[in-house]
Amino acid sequence: MKHLLQGIAMLSILCTACGKLLPEEVNCGNPFIKIKPADGTTFHLPISYNAITRATDITGRFKLLHLEAVNDSVKVIVAIKEYVYDNTNLYGDNFHMNGMQVEFRSTVNIAPNFIFLALKENDRYVFKRVDTAMLAITQLDTARKTISGNFYLATRNPTYALAGTFTKVCFLSFK
Repeated sequence: MKHLLQGIAMLSILCTACGKLLPEEVNCGNPFIKIKPADGTTFHLPISYNAITRATDITGRFKLLHLEAVNDSVKVIVAIKEYVYDNTNLYGDNFHMNGMQVEFRSTVNIAPNFIFLALKENDRYVFKRVDTAMLAITQLDTARKTISGNFYLATRNPTYALAGTFTKVCFLSFK
C-alpha cells in the first residue's frame, strides 16, 4: 500500500510538471489550422494528425513531418521529407527547413510533393492537382515538440485557393 501511495504522489508531481512544460498558448488540446480561402472568409480546420516519423526507402534514410487537417468538405496535408545520413540527425526532431520557406509554381503537369489538397465530392475526398504552393515553417520547437508555420496553395481545375496558418501545434515524434 505504501508503494501505491508513493506511486500516486509521483504521478501527481509529474502531471504538475507537465502543465508547466506545456503552457496554455501551446495548441495541443484542439489543434487547428486557421484557413482563409480566396473569398476572404476564415474558418478553423481541425488537425487530425501531426507527427515526425523515420523510415528507409531505396534512396536512403529519411524523416517525414506529416501534418493533416480535415473537416467535412476539405482536407489539407503537409508532408516534408528530409533525407539524413547519420543517426544523430535521423533521430533528432529538427529539420533543415526550420525557419525557411519552400515555393512551387508550375505551368506544366507537375505538382509539389510537400502540400496536398482534397475536396469532398459525394462521400469521399478527391485530391486536386496543386499548381502553386508556398510553405514556411516559422518555428520548430524540438524541446516542447511544437511547430508553427503558414502556407498558400492554389489549383486550376477546379480553381481553388487558400492560405493557412498553424501556431505552436504539438507533434508526436516516433523514433
